[in-house]
Amino acid sequence: MRISVVINTYNRAASLRQTLASLRHQTCRNFEVIVVNGPSADDTDAVLAEFATSIRVASCPEVHLSRSRNVGIAEASGEIVAFIDDDAIPEPSWLDDLLTAYEDPRVGGAGGIVYDHTGFRLQYEATVYNRLGIGCGRPVGFVEQYTRPGADPFLGLLGTNASFRRDCLVQIGGFDEEIEYYLDETEVCMRVIDLGFAIRALANAAVHHKCLPSNRRNEKRLVLDPFAVVKNLFYFALQNGRQTRSVGAVLDGIRPVVEHMKADASFRAHHGELSAAQHEFFLHRLRLAIETGLSRGFLQPRRCRDIPPPERAKFRPFPVLSPAGPRRTFCFLAGAPAPEIPGALTAVAARGHEVHVVTRSPDINRVDFEAGVWVHRLAENDRCVPGLRSLAITAPVRQALAFYHEVCRIHQGRPVDLVVTAPGDGSGLVCGLDQRFATAACSEHPVEQSVTETLEEYEHRIVRHEPLSGGPQAGMITELAILLSNEAGLGPAQARDAAAKLLDPTCSAIDYAAAASKLWHLSPKAFVAELHRLLFNREPMRGEVAHYTARLAGGASRCEVVRLITETEEAQSLQIPTDWLAEVPALTRKSACSSMRGSVSKIVLLPLKRCLALCRRVARSLSSCGRRCLRAALQILRLPATVRKLHADIHKELEKAVRAQEWAFWHNQAALLQIQQLLQDRDRSEDGARARYPLLPGRANPAGEVGRSTPTGNKLAG
Repeated sequence: MRISVVINTYNRAASLRQTLASLRHQTCRNFEVIVVNGPSADDTDAVLAEFATSIRVASCPEVHLSRSRNVGIAEASGEIVAFIDDDAIPEPSWLDDLLTAYEDPRVGGAGGIVYDHTGFRLQYEATVYNRLGIGCGRPVGFVEQYTRPGADPFLGLLGTNASFRRDCLVQIGGFDEEIEYYLDETEVCMRVIDLGFAIRALANAAVHHKCLPSNRRNEKRLVLDPFAVVKNLFYFALQNGRQTRSVGAVLDGIRPVVEHMKADASFRAHHGELSAAQHEFFLHRLRLAIETGLSRGFLQPRRCRDIPPPERAKFRPFPVLSPAGPRRTFCFLAGAPAPEIPGALTAVAARGHEVHVVTRSPDINRVDFEAGVWVHRLAENDRCVPGLRSLAITAPVRQALAFYHEVCRIHQGRPVDLVVTAPGDGSGLVCGLDQRFATAACSEHPVEQSVTETLEEYEHRIVRHEPLSGGPQAGMITELAILLSNEAGLGPAQARDAAAKLLDPTCSAIDYAAAASKLWHLSPKAFVAELHRLLFNREPMRGEVAHYTARLAGGASRCEVVRLITETEEAQSLQIPTDWLAEVPALTRKSACSSMRGSVSKIVLLPLKRCLALCRRVARSLSSCGRRCLRAALQILRLPATVRKLHADIHKELEKAVRAQEWAFWHNQAALLQIQQLLQDRDRSEDGARARYPLLPGRANPAGEVGRSTPTGNKLAG
């Protein structure tokens, strides 16, 4: 089965070169690459010229993702069409993993996991979406219930790691060209499912998405122009959600997402991440997007494209790197971070082998693809041992443990053949205890020669495709226990228990108590977002942030929110421990601001005019009498907070009232557009009937006579 990889690009010459170079390391050999270039004004043409003999190039005259993808589909000559962004790097087994899904003829689309710009956190894994286009989290129970025709919610993929049968794309008319960006691949997944095919979200087939700046987001990944996102959200929801929901329910369903975007923009503007002009532009474009999305959702039918049959003769296999012998996976452990990748390692990768370098990071955990080599940079982080949190582990042992677990993580996807450490470097100390890994120290020879010599020496110890099972071997636990006993002064039983937990891959690698306590000073929105990243190792969805932020605003303590998140089905499926909750002192008591919210909630129950009068009274106290009147005003109001906080909370209530009025206006607009749509549908049906039956009232017959409006005349005309 042949695959056509489609890359849609616009003004990203450098990252496009990186994406094309990474495809040379694919283990699959039966695929072609089609690059659809938009109206790029940078060096994209020069990059395409570099790969002219390896790829096929098409063009799209406008910045429109769905139209660009339809151009790529029309050019594709493979049975499967896979999409990847021009700022994404696929792992070597990406295409082979996707192909395994299509061994089932019922599968119409498949995609894998997506890491965010760090390479460690997940941006996407199996996610279901409702017919409003809103993500509903991970699938629960049988996945088949999300892939049946008409499913709501249904299983969706992420556009930077999505593939479909070309025949399915032809049947649905390709991507909806009304959607220039956002929810385009979600809409295709829904229509493929409604055709009767299944969508598969794989646990492998990984892609690393770097999320580079674009015409819609800046270098900090902040959305500057929400028009496409909001317009297409309204369009998608009204087009697909009204089959099972009223118009009011559709608008109420997508309202939290829009409100969250507005609140987030205000938060960014308040903290200086958006200028006043950018914030005003954001709100203007958001209102325009709502108006346009409402109109298109009611009055604009789906914009399909007629896709021609494939031209099989145009298939041009993309050249990949193939080693002379078996393909090997090497892990090089470097305790001291190197400023750049040694040329000898890039030479090993250029021979067709898979090369990983594990080293230290000055800031966060991240994975990058540099000169054909996967570089894993790990931040220093004490490994969490439940019940032994006071255990003091020296830095070399801690680093060796972190490197060992990263090698195990690599081994889960692609079996590691050889672990190599620098001479005198203790980074491979723990890897050397695991009999699954052939571990050796490099000699003083050049790295490439040293690897060759070490491979020959350790060939008898290399075990290919050994599953990662059970846990560490008993001998390994014993040896590490001896090491811990010497380093930390633990007794034999305590050292053995600590060693078993430190080596267990299911044991938490994070001290949740220490990490969570560092989040307590953050704003509610940042607290919820960072807590999701900490617990689930992924970016939170907009709906999740909006839900838990609303809980905090409603008076819930942060302790309660943490418990709610750890009790979700996702947390339970990941077996996230909960014993650490009691170890953070801040978790066991409510913050002062939560008690303030309780007092403020009583105030806002008052009539709005009285709230405003109280606010004005306190303001006058500040300007005239100073602290004495301020204390008197606070005593009258019985609020344990500052006037500034009181004013802010009342201002929030005013904003809520304004938002309610605004959404009432949009509801009225939707009702008017719905009437307009019904009138248009009636006109279309009458025009179609008159075209079929020329003697209907108001349409002249061939003899120039007008048909009668009597039932008999209509019957005769029929």
